[in-house]
Amino acid sequence: MIEHAPARPSFHIVGANPSMDRTVFVRDLAVGEVNRAERAEPMAGGKGIIVARALQRLGTPSAVYGFVGGATGRYIRDECRLLRLTDHHTEVGGDTRINAIIVDSRTGDATVVNEPGPEITPAEAEDFFEALMPRVARDDIVALSGSLPRGLDAAFAAQLVRDARELGARVVVDTSGRALQEAAAATPWAIKCNLEEFGALGTDAPLVVRDDADRRRLVSQMHGLRRQGVEIVVVTLGAGGALAVSGAGAVWVRPPRIEVVNATGSGDTFLAGLLHALGHGRPLPEAVTLAVAASARNAQLPLPDLGPAPELGSLLAGTATEMLDGGPAA
Repeated sequence: MIEHAPARPSFHIVGANPSMDRTVFVRDLAVGEVNRAERAEPMAGGKGIIVARALQRLGTPSAVYGFVGGATGRYIRDECRLLRLTDHHTEVGGDTRINAIIVDSRTGDATVVNEPGPEITPAEAEDFFEALMPRVARDDIVALSGSLPRGLDAAFAAQLVRDARELGARVVVDTSGRALQEAAAATPWAIKCNLEEFGALGTDAPLVVRDDADRRRLVSQMHGLRRQGVEIVVVTLGAGGALAVSGAGAVWVRPPRIEVVNATGSGDTFLAGLLHALGHGRPLPEAVTLAVAASARNAQLPLPDLGPAPELGSLLAGTATEMLDGGPAA
């Protein structure tokens, strides 16, 4: 079945635009006024790093790729060593970005300000592909996660998909906008995105999923991507859980009830859970269930991280899985 994978593939996580994420906790944030922080926490970030860190917490090692430079780039490399992530970042002349995340500690609402990142030269982009592709083998998982820095256009995402596919890898894409469009046209193995991002693929999907009719309409559009050659399509719905389709049918997984502390990075942690399970041969319903539980655990914590020894049992038990168009739920 298409959702099964070899037991021990290598995982290559591409986060082209890593960052230092500085999370500041403020109680009752007042926009336009002077606010005093309760505390501030720096952390290696960008979507690819968050995915790789969560994979490591789940017991799956990975290599990380992207572009780093300057003092912040050195910080990213130091954090990779501490996290035991294999660092294959490409060194660039510009400075790695610093993002600000302001969390209202009373409500859990997060305000995120993302810097654009360094401008990548054609030579640096070539160095990136020379770092990644020789390390990719058949049945490996290559995941593209997050935005592209300046200097890279959507053709970068499409080339990554094509080159990795030619090597026999299973490519998973989690990006947005034009990059998602170009990557999807290159036919990756899987696409994971949220509902808003899914709209960039030119589908007739609903803007909001409120009921069963909306879910079935969305599933129909997701199957349309499968007919174009993408084997697995996953769309996350926030508090509505996630929908996924494959050749085995469609599955809807509803999340457990939790108290949200900070949801930043929950989508990336979802991707990590999905990759971990699919890469180790689990069926799609089980993979999405783990992804939903991991995402929920991330939202329970103040920083985007599952923690050193995540316990997901109660969260897994709190999910609900439903097959929508045939086949038993796993």
